[in-house]
Amino acid sequence: PAPVPFRDRFTPVQDPRVVVVLFATTVCCVASFSVYTFISPVLAATAGLHGTAVSLLLFCYGAGGAAGNVLGGRAVDRWGSRPPLMAVITLAVVVLAVLPLVARNVTGAAIVLFLWGMSTWAFNPPVQHRLIELAPHTSGLLLSLNASAIYLGVGLAGVVGGFVLTAGGPGVLPEFSSLLDVLGLLAVGFAWQRRQVGSRGATTSQSEPGKMSPSCPSANLTR
Repeated sequence: PAPVPFRDRFTPVQDPRVVVVLFATTVCCVASFSVYTFISPVLAATAGLHGTAVSLLLFCYGAGGAAGNVLGGRAVDRWGSRPPLMAVITLAVVVLAVLPLVARNVTGAAIVLFLWGMSTWAFNPPVQHRLIELAPHTSGLLLSLNASAIYLGVGLAGVVGGFVLTAGGPGVLPEFSSLLDVLGLLAVGFAWQRRQVGSRGATTSQSEPGKMSPSCPSANLTR
């Protein structure tokens, strides 16, 4: 196939639904990887863990990530993109919020990191499904843009995490990241809420005889 011109690569972002998904991807990656980058000082502050113990706990994170990737895909196959996406972001919000409280010893830290890894890597299947669902004919470009959003989030995570760590300390970093995940959750929820409002408005207008359905901005957010 012929190569896609550079300008055409950004055509999909004219759809506000795509922008919301890419924004959520970036924000959630910043939230997760800002803590992951500085997990050693975080665990040192909460549980007094260092060195080998941290390495073993990162194995728990990886095991949770592998499980999350599989479960996320199966959840999408069964329920579509919305319920799994909302669920995994909510799980990330809760896990990061309670991390300083629960990760007080090896057992607590292992449980938290496993669930955190699961929520982080279960995020990808519903996001990718949603993008393909929005524009199947440009799915390749959308997935490329999503990968770029991931890399942007990972790149910003070190800067954001370092700033929060310096300003507030390691105990504040997971709480701040939890708030970032809330922002991503609100963005995704807002997009679907606008879709529902647009659908109800169109149905009401069609039910009244003699009236034409007006042009509604929220119609751009419907499938």
